[in-house]
Amino acid sequence: MMPRYVDIDVAEDYLLEGYLLEETYNMIPADVEEVRHGEWIKQHVSQELCGVEYYCCSLCNREEQYKPPYCPHCGAKMDEKERSNGKA
Repeated sequence: MMPRYVDIDVAEDYLLEGYLLEETYNMIPADVEEVRHGEWIKQHVSQELCGVEYYCCSLCNREEQYKPPYCPHCGAKMDEKERSNGKA
């Protein structure tokens, strides 16, 4: 069975209004998506562009000149190294 996520505020309202826990199963699930985790991998340095470094997303393999916290192409959160070191 796939996990179902609900808005906690709506669930609290259901329970405060006297609905039974079983009745909350009929709530509309929240619109959520599982977070994908990746990391930026240093690829190469462009000599033509005065030594600009390029980084590659470990999930979608797209290159970027900078390392934002999320991949702008696949949406992965770039914290895999921190997670594997127990920091996240």
